[in-house]
Amino acid sequence: MHARTITGVSFVLLLLISVSACGHARAGSSVDVGHGSIVQTIAQDRATLPAGYNPVTSLAGDPAGSGVWFWGDTKTGLSIFRVNGRGITKSWPVLRGKAAGFQAASGFAVSPGGVAWLGINSTLARLNSKSGAVLTWQVPAPAGNPAAESYQPAELKGQHLVRGIAVSADGSHVAIAMTDASSVEVLDVPAGTFT
Repeated sequence: MHARTITGVSFVLLLLISVSACGHARAGSSVDVGHGSIVQTIAQDRATLPAGYNPVTSLAGDPAGSGVWFWGDTKTGLSIFRVNGRGITKSWPVLRGKAAGFQAASGFAVSPGGVAWLGINSTLARLNSKSGAVLTWQVPAPAGNPAAESYQPAELKGQHLVRGIAVSADGSHVAIAMTDASSVEVLDVPAGTFT
């Protein structure tokens, strides 16, 4: 594969595709599974972030095929990036200003059709990569977990940050795990409501 870059700080994405059916194979070799062969391969692409971006902390595989998604931030904004199987990088600005600041924890997931979900602090953002449209929601405070919060400094008690996201197969519901919580918030996307 060819390496494609955009100016700035670089990092290497290693995409390891390993398939095992009736055995294991070394990289580049194949396994006969009765109805053909499965080839195990390693692909490497290099993508370079624009200057000013912090290191990448979250990656998600592309459910539609080859490639990888990730997000990166600067002092003033946050963007979602996708490197496709040919090493071509595309980006979309998602959050700016105060909404993009102080990411102590985050959640990131990509659903089929190129819809990326990102949770930062208590903000949930949805990017439709085909149209570039971004929707955001403020995630309501979940039921707190007093035992977990007892370890927090006084100024952080009662503060719940997005820690993980899971998206239903049809993209209609998003489950959001938050720090120091005893419940999971679920967004009904068509209704725009949380339970």
